[in-house]
Amino acid sequence: MKARSLLGMPTVVPARGEIVGRVCDLVIEEFDLKGLLVEEENGKVGFIEQEGFSIGEDAVLLNEGAGLKPYQGRGKSSYKDKMGETIFDSDGREIGRVSDLVIDEETKGTIAVEISGGVIQDFLAGRREEIPMNSIRVDGSDMVVVESEERSGNG
Repeated sequence: MKARSLLGMPTVVPARGEIVGRVCDLVIEEFDLKGLLVEEENGKVGFIEQEGFSIGEDAVLLNEGAGLKPYQGRGKSSYKDKMGETIFDSDGREIGRVSDLVIDEETKGTIAVEISGGVIQDFLAGRREEIPMNSIRVDGSDMVVVESEERSGNG
């Protein structure tokens, strides 16, 4: 599932059948999903840690006993801030920009980074490239794509 699919999803407490808010952002640390930011109807933003929810087809489901916690930035990055970051290969060549993350719905782990070469390149190629996380090295906020045999043959 694309991470952008989570944005705007209702956040539900199944035991009470109550919608507590909608996902307004994702908390990302070195491209790993750490939790969700949920905007409540009163405009407050709360945080749900990764262990506190599951991803349903049409909603985010809060686990039993989990609740929204106050969010003060916690020093982690926003999904929205990560989009558009430039990606380089191991030789320092720019290969595109982050256009989305691919999230495994069961583990909630990031399995790939979707790369855009720009509107024209994406149109000509007919798709955006997804690079598996095991081909990516992240050092702090810098990200380097380590070329694999399959990638170096494509480009």
